Amino acid sequence: MKKPDNAPTDRHDLPFGALLKCWREEPKRNWQVKRAALEFGVKPATWSRWEAGLRFPAPHQVRPLADFMGVPVCRFFCGPDWRCPCCVRRGE
Repeated sequence: MKKPDNAPTDRHDLPFGALLKCWREEPKRNWQVKRAALEFGVKPATWSRWEAGLRFPAPHQVRPLADFMGVPVCRFFCGPDWRCPCCVRRGE
């Protein structure tokens, strides 16, 4: 299965906030916090707190954020050694 064009570099070793920042700063995107936040529909301060690890998205924001980033939801919760069975079946 082909990864979406907006999917972040395969970095399963990163905690959620660092993954979010890595995705935002990738060369193909290179967005500022403000743009990422506004594109997703949250305040820049909220996005900054997510990246800093001070907050996590609300439950109703998790699926839309994963879709926005082009990653499976489990990517936010699984450690580097865990391979989600759904992702394995899809070839991710």
